[in-house]
Parts: sequence; C-alpha cells; structure tokens
Amino acid sequence: MKEATATSVSLLEDFQKTRALSLAIVEPLDPDDFNVAPIPEASPLKWHLAHTTWFFETFILMAEAKHDAFHPQFGYLFNSYYKGLGDHLDRNRRVHLSRPNLKSVMQYRKDCDEKMAHLLGKQLPKLDPQSQNRILSNLEVGIHHEMQHQELLITDLKSILGLQPLLPSYFKNSSPRNADPRSSLTRKWVRFEGALIETGFSGKGFHFDNEAPRYSNWVAPFEMSSTWVRNGEYLEFLKSKAYADPRKWLSDGWDRRPVAPMYWDLKNKSVYTLNGPVSMADPLWLDSPVSHVSYFEADAYCRTHGARLPTENEWELAATSNQVSRTQKHFLDVAPSEPQSVGSTDVDRPLEITGQVWEWTQSAYLPYPGFKPQDGALGEYNGKFMINQMVLRGGSVATPRNHFRPTYRNFFPPATQWQFSGFRLARSIDAPTDRGQK
Repeated sequence: MKEATATSVSLLEDFQKTRALSLAIVEPLDPDDFNVAPIPEASPLKWHLAHTTWFFETFILMAEAKHDAFHPQFGYLFNSYYKGLGDHLDRNRRVHLSRPNLKSVMQYRKDCDEKMAHLLGKQLPKLDPQSQNRILSNLEVGIHHEMQHQELLITDLKSILGLQPLLPSYFKNSSPRNADPRSSLTRKWVRFEGALIETGFSGKGFHFDNEAPRYSNWVAPFEMSSTWVRNGEYLEFLKSKAYADPRKWLSDGWDRRPVAPMYWDLKNKSVYTLNGPVSMADPLWLDSPVSHVSYFEADAYCRTHGARLPTENEWELAATSNQVSRTQKHFLDVAPSEPQSVGSTDVDRPLEITGQVWEWTQSAYLPYPGFKPQDGALGEYNGKFMINQMVLRGGSVATPRNHFRPTYRNFFPPATQWQFSGFRLARSIDAPTDRGQK
C-alpha cells in the first residue's frame, strides 16, 4: 500500500476502467434513486460517486499536482471520516443532500478524470522520482478504494430498491439465471492438519495495510465444509425450534435477533433479489448460498449444527491450499448478480471458497502483530476501525474480480445484514495422543 506496484500507463488504464465500471453499475437506475438511503449502513449513490472522486482530487490532484478544489465545499460534503483533513458532514446527514444534484456530481467526476489523465500522461514524467512514487502509490490505493465503493454501490442500491413497496427490478431486462439446480450436492468436510503457518500478504502486488505484516501462527487441526450454507438449509433452521432457543445464540445476538435474513418476506414467502421478488419455493434460490445474514445468525446456525465459524487464519490456510476448486469464482465482472447455484466440476479440489458471498469468520477485526498504519491522512484508512467488528473473507458477487486476494480482510459489525454475507461451517479436530514408546 505504500509503494506503487504498477506503471503509470497500466494504472491509468486501471483508473479509467474502474471509473467507467462505477458509472455502468448505476446506469440502469432512475435519477431519483441516487438521493436516498433507507438504512443507516447505506449512503446515497450520489454520495458514493462524489466521494470516490474527492479521494483522487484530495490525495493526488490537490496534494501532488497543486490543483484547486472543484468546489470549495465539496471537501466538507464528501470527506468520509478523515479527521486529519478537517471537518466533514456527519454520515447520517448524507441523505439530506439534494444539492449538489446528480448532474453536478457527474461534472465533478468528468473534471477529475480529465485532470487525472493529463497528470498521468503529461505531467508525471516531469516530476521528481519521489513525487512520482507518491502519486502512483496513492493512485493505486484510490483505484482499490473505488472498487470497495463499487461493492457498496451494489449493496446500497439493492437496499434502495428492495426496501420499497414496489420491489422494482434493478435490471432493465430480465437477468439470466443458472438453469441447473445442484440437487445432488452433498456437503463434504475437508480436513486440515495442525501446522505453523504464515498469515498475511506477501510478494508483489497491491494490498491494504491491514493485511500486513505477515506473521507466524499455529493453527490446530480442523475441518471446514466444502461449500457455503444454502438458502434451503437456513430456511429449515429458521423454521426450527432452535431459532427460538436462546441457548443457541450469543447474548447480544439474541437481543438483536432479526426475524429473518434481510430481504426475506416470510409472510409472502418470497425474497427480494436484484431481479425482483423470487419465490422461496424456487429450487434455484433454495440451492444458492444464503446471503444477507448477520454474524449472530451465522454463529447460531453453526452452534445448532454442532459446528462453529472458521477463524480467519483457518480460512486463509484453506484458501491458499491445494484443496481449492479453481472453477468456483463468482465476482463482479460486468454487471451485478445474485449468488447462484453452480456445481463444482473439480472433484480433486472440493473447496468452493471464493466469490458468491463474503464469509463470516469467528475472528475479531484486530491488527496483526507489528501492524503500523501508513503515515499521514491515509493512515486512517483501516487502523482506526479495529474494534467491535468481525472479519469476513472470500469476496462476493459484488466484489470486483481484480480487487480480491486470499489475504483480503473485510470487516463489519456483527449485526450487519445488508452486505452479501454468508458463511460455512468449521469444527475442531482433537489432536491425536502420542501413545508410542518413549
């Protein structure tokens, strides 16, 4: 995160592709959709488009190229939480912004993109090496920052559409769905022996500061389920007595126990998806990974089934092993989608572990041993949130494919449901007792 790992030419191309994808994500929407946010976790789509622009303007155009701000008040309106850069609008007031309007935000993006193209194509070669490296480093962070907000654009627009009485479809035309439900799937337990492992990012390429430094840790023997818990399985749990048994829930989870995963309408037996409502009897939906569940819901399900959530160290060990199926990677490529029923064809590698849904782990979001935040305002990016949150791994259908890596640490409060968050089972294995001769 501190050093640029790509050239100015490749980063300019990545920048332009990333900026274009953000606009493609929101293209099917109506102008009125950009101004609202129905839940506290979400922000208006207009704010996301402006905030990601503010990031490039603030950390590159103004800091390094000495450009003036596009508008003197945009820094206050679109700074998210960087206290070192001054006052900013409270998060809960973002939904009150009727101005700037969407047209002005789009002009803001266009102005920024033109200035960034000129900086990277014309001005950068004339700067000293230290300035060049700072610009390229911050540009790389900014690209991945916008990828994070592309995921938020999708999850937030789903809440905007899915919590309205009309339940409109996101797609202008019907989105294709997988035609082959995986009725023959049987969950396997994949065993991992105890080992001293290395956790965290290593090698070349981009990573966030919370993925480092790489450190050694002991992982005891464990088993992990080969795939995610599915909608049909969670629906059975929801209907069971265990769901109403406080012994199966953490205390905070019981006190905040939801009626059902987000977007589930138990009364009408339907579920809102980006393609509109779907019947809970739909075999494709029943066989797809459950999503929009909280940590508390995932934990209670695991307890009920004699299992637990994996730790993030266990998850990373599994994700980097030779057990991972290379065919099951469902990320954001062109347009958003929902988790789908897709069978594995890689018999020798049974773990489906990347894409589809973010997976809750039982690990609290804490710094790795020796963690040091970046200097300056960008040091506020991750470190200040390392409390009262749980780690998720794996990426989802809303995660840009180029944004994912096995060491990526997502994090949310345990009651969060609005992300494409699901889970799989894990369980400990008793270490064998050495009864041999001394």
